[in-house]
Amino acid sequence: MKVSHPDSAGTRAGAPAGRRAFLQAALTGSAAAAALPRLTGCATPPPACGLRGGVLREPVRELPLRDDADVIVCGAGPAGVAAAVSAARAGARTRLFDRHGCLGGVWT
Repeated sequence: MKVSHPDSAGTRAGAPAGRRAFLQAALTGSAAAAALPRLTGCATPPPACGLRGGVLREPVRELPLRDDADVIVCGAGPAGVAAAVSAARAGARTRLFDRHGCLGGVWT
């Protein structure tokens, strides 16, 4: 008696696709996502964004210090945003800083 396995003999009508089909679709999607930056190009040319010789250079900035915060949160990732919101809801004067200038941390 021969037993056919759905993964080895293809999918049956109305049955889920299976692990192989899922992995093939995932790998195809990740390969397309990896190729996307090469297809669209850089948003700014390398000399304009300060990248020369494999080193990123940013202009020096001087920021004035203010004594107007009870809580300072460094890092605007998920945990930093949650900490800043929690402190502000508790009534503290809160400042949130991130070196990238936007929310999200490593998620953006």
